[in-house]
Amino acid sequence: MTGNFEKSHEPFASSSTDADDGLTASPKFYSYRRIIALPATPPDAASAPRVNGTASTQLPSFCPPQRERSSLLAADRVTFVLSQVTPSPRAVEFTVILHVYDLSRGLVNRHSEELLGFNVPGLYHSAVVCYGMEFIFGGGIAVMGAGHTRFGKKYKKILLGTTKKTLSEFMTWIREREKDTYHLNAYHPTKNNCHTFSKDAVAFLLGPNGSIPSFLTTVIEHLVKTRLGQGVLEVLTHYLIYPKCITNRLLREHMLERKKSAMSIAQSAVACELMSQPPPCVVLFHVDDAAKCRQVFEGLMPYVEQLKQRGKVDQSAKMILTSTFIISTGAELIDPTIASDYIELVVRILMYTHTTLWGPVLNSLRIALLHKVVLCACVFHPTLLALLANGVRDFLNMTPEGKLSFLRVLCNLSSGLHGALALNSSRFALMWVSVVGLALADYRNDAIVYTGASLAVNLAHAFVLTTIPRVSKDHGVLFSFHRIRQLMTILLFYLRHWPPKRIPEAAMNMMLLALFFLMSSYPENVEFAATHGCRLNYACMLQRAQTNESKALLCLMHALEQCGQMSCVNVIS
Repeated sequence: MTGNFEKSHEPFASSSTDADDGLTASPKFYSYRRIIALPATPPDAASAPRVNGTASTQLPSFCPPQRERSSLLAADRVTFVLSQVTPSPRAVEFTVILHVYDLSRGLVNRHSEELLGFNVPGLYHSAVVCYGMEFIFGGGIAVMGAGHTRFGKKYKKILLGTTKKTLSEFMTWIREREKDTYHLNAYHPTKNNCHTFSKDAVAFLLGPNGSIPSFLTTVIEHLVKTRLGQGVLEVLTHYLIYPKCITNRLLREHMLERKKSAMSIAQSAVACELMSQPPPCVVLFHVDDAAKCRQVFEGLMPYVEQLKQRGKVDQSAKMILTSTFIISTGAELIDPTIASDYIELVVRILMYTHTTLWGPVLNSLRIALLHKVVLCACVFHPTLLALLANGVRDFLNMTPEGKLSFLRVLCNLSSGLHGALALNSSRFALMWVSVVGLALADYRNDAIVYTGASLAVNLAHAFVLTTIPRVSKDHGVLFSFHRIRQLMTILLFYLRHWPPKRIPEAAMNMMLLALFFLMSSYPENVEFAATHGCRLNYACMLQRAQTNESKALLCLMHALEQCGQMSCVNVIS
């Protein structure tokens, strides 16, 4: 990033003072208070330059978000397409369907007569389907794409009615019920099972008159009255104790790791005299203008026309594309079929279009992904993520617009938990890490470098927060930590060996933020960074940093390393 810092108030902008003079609060820690006495740079005080027509990007800040924008942080927000959610001009009704699975796959129906003396049609599992998603209870409530569950593709659909409840209202109800009634340890094969949840969920969506078919519960009642059924129930009840214990142990380990992480951050902040801490955040890219968003979606029309001439799409493709314009308005309530049809159309375009022409398609996708219904349809599509992974291999051949749109698609996957899980997928995680390295290497385009650094921040959160906790200290280090340490290696290499002019200050700030999140998550990562061949030279980095935020992150990471070394000394002694 270019800029005139000759008259800057920051100590390393125009001073040749040695980095070691007066920078420590103790012999081992840098003092942020003595490095800089002025408050952090306001969020609107500096911005990245425009590159290839891209909008300027504000530097991140430790300051809390403005009050009018704090709603962006709400967990129950369904759409981030625009800053403000657009209310629907008319009431929208959503179809409520029940999926019924036979867990025995027909075996009980064939053999129940000879075993029990009467016919049992099946051992049923039920799930509620609405908003294009499937809601399941089986030891905690899971939300998945409709028809994309571990129970397979064979199920019976039962139409129950329509609801005017919104997705955000239903998710709020789920979070409340999950606290007391449908948490992990509340599951029981007969007293509190999937049918109990389906019954309550349907009653919430359809009102007191909503109900599920009675045969789902009567089958279980008849089975447990038999001698064989009582024996099976007793075995299941005792067996379920062990998975619950293992899962509870994993969750406890995960909670303890997060507490240790918070404590290490707090200790480091105190050690370097820093009064605030970096906010836990992800970076999303949106176009906060409904008209411009619509123009982006309209940009797909030439692709549809060409594929129509080649016979790859039918007449309905234009109507599908036109129906997606509602996403650009920032509306929360959209028909789930619009999301699934749009994703299917995008997949068809990407399959039959060379990667050098993917830019406009991906630009529309990164906007659409900011709606959680579209995000869910994207993550559970059988081929879209694989297509994006193949696009990583041709990343260097893409146009600058295509590269930028590709990176923003990956960044915007972090707008929801399903997208974060996709970023941490064992199939594709290393591909996403590699594209960070490719983006940071494209130093001729500051916007691409900055977006690649932002993707590193989102990957850091996805890897840490959605990784299955380790059962023991040594378990999973080679597998789950591999992607984390690959990402750390890329960040450390560019920060240590890449010429400073090739990394804008805004991008460096994001790289430091990602590295800080990774280092503060596990003690092993601190040791890895401290002993790495590309480990940071903090004195040089402090001279190079141009903003208060970057200097604060460097002080915190240096304090993390020093605290880690002191802990090792105490253990040895």
